Amino acid sequence: MSKTGPMNEQNRISLPEQLKLQVEILKRVRDFCDEHGLRYYLSNGTLLGAIRHDGYIPWDDDIDIEMPRPDFNRLIELFHDQENLALVAPGDPASRYYYVKIYDTRTVKVEAGIVYHNDYLGVDIDVFPLDGSAPQAEEYEATRDRVFDLFNWYATIRCGITGSLIDRLRVIYFMLCHNERACLKEANALCEQVPFDESLFATRYDQYTKGYRMSRDCYRTAIQKDFEGELFSIPVGYDSVLRAQYGDYMQLPPVEKRITHHNNAVFWK
Repeated sequence: MSKTGPMNEQNRISLPEQLKLQVEILKRVRDFCDEHGLRYYLSNGTLLGAIRHDGYIPWDDDIDIEMPRPDFNRLIELFHDQENLALVAPGDPASRYYYVKIYDTRTVKVEAGIVYHNDYLGVDIDVFPLDGSAPQAEEYEATRDRVFDLFNWYATIRCGITGSLIDRLRVIYFMLCHNERACLKEANALCEQVPFDESLFATRYDQYTKGYRMSRDCYRTAIQKDFEGELFSIPVGYDSVLRAQYGDYMQLPPVEKRITHHNNAVFWK
């Protein structure tokens, strides 16, 4: 199957197989980071799953890691010529988001809400940057709010004109009012204005929520934690990180909220 051809149902990758492929990507990225001395940590639902379930949250379907900005930038610089894997960085032609995607080049993934121009990715993991922030709450919140808007404008424009009429009009409005590259450039400059290793805080700026921050001491070192039968790095202060993001993270959500949030079709090429 080619990227330009029809998606053959015979080549569809089942969700259990997709989850295994993602773990294989994570293992490859772990080994690459270890080899090059890059800091990484399981993040978001992947970190929560490691702590609460020793693997995937039963209703989750993706893998996230995070890296301090200097290591994030080095990963983008160094990660190339990897067998069956490719990295898409923010600003690349196939990029839709402010974070990195590392995907299996043997696969094709079609995500809802994206207009493709023969630039499909595949089964992937997400890599998010960790930044510093100003110690003053007011300055941090102003930066956080501005970055949230800029990341949203970038992603909305990059994902293309799709969805309902209101969604389409919204994208067209953003395209007329904003330049996506300028949005990403300004957002990254704001994120990096307080270097991670000089900051009192470790900060996750975001486009989905308005992010969160905690003491950088939470990331002073990494410890190893089991995820799907393999050991990966998590921040030593994982409890504070998860509480900043989820509150009482050991409490399971109501049954009706235990749902997958992605609607993807995934195929072998």
